Amino acid sequence: MDRKNFNAHIISRCITQLRSSNEVEVCEGIILAAYLVEQSFKTALREINPLLIFETAGVTSEKIAKLINGNLSAIELLKLKTIPARKLITLICEFKTELKIGEKNFLELFDVRNAIIHSTDDVPASDNSVETAVSALKTARNLIGICTNIPSNQINPLTSRDFEKLQAERRAARETLIKGKIREHQVIYNQLSRDEIQRKIKENKPREDSMTWIETTVRCPACGEDSFDAITSVDVDVSDGQTTMDAGSSWFCRVCGLDLTDYETDLAYTALNFPADQQHEHSQ
Repeated sequence: MDRKNFNAHIISRCITQLRSSNEVEVCEGIILAAYLVEQSFKTALREINPLLIFETAGVTSEKIAKLINGNLSAIELLKLKTIPARKLITLICEFKTELKIGEKNFLELFDVRNAIIHSTDDVPASDNSVETAVSALKTARNLIGICTNIPSNQINPLTSRDFEKLQAERRAARETLIKGKIREHQVIYNQLSRDEIQRKIKENKPREDSMTWIETTVRCPACGEDSFDAITSVDVDVSDGQTTMDAGSSWFCRVCGLDLTDYETDLAYTALNFPADQQHEHSQ
């Protein structure tokens, strides 16, 4: 089946499922959204250079030459390992700089997709996850359109008024939740003495090791203390003799206890008009 025709079908199904009140259908919509974003990014990078989307460590120069020239057989192509999602997102944002604004949104989408597919914990089929998906689709929709055949007599679901309304409503609802969470932690902060605040800043640091560390510490959008840590964790996957490392970040305030995802932190600063230069006042 032609890939572009297949993608056109997937777009319609994806949006339908993301609108659903059924959690199983919502999860399918999130998975399909991640598929569309990944397909569009890989298609764009492959147009620039086919080597960009593959892990080339251990691949012979002969196979690399065949890949560049388009002479690699289908069987040989299937044996090549594509780059992990985080590397894919980093690369596409370097080559397509207009997508940089959605980088953390894309990362969260793939994190949610992975949690649905790979985790044995409860499935994240929340309104927040829907917002993550529809916002990523909106940012990437131009690239998605390039790798999709939408019939001339049909409206692209990703540019429709209904989709714009869905994304705007989900974004507004999520920002409201984040603001509410921040207000709750402001209340917690206001109950602390100055001595307690100083003690928490000093003693309540997240545990660090070779796989987890504090990437940076900035001013907390809730309590205003320089105690909001970006905690980076690394997961290691070993398959087919190859080791892949995947890093992700979350945020936690030592003082008021505010915890946000990387993407939510971006939304928090945007929603509250918190000065952007405060986000990176100092590193630890």
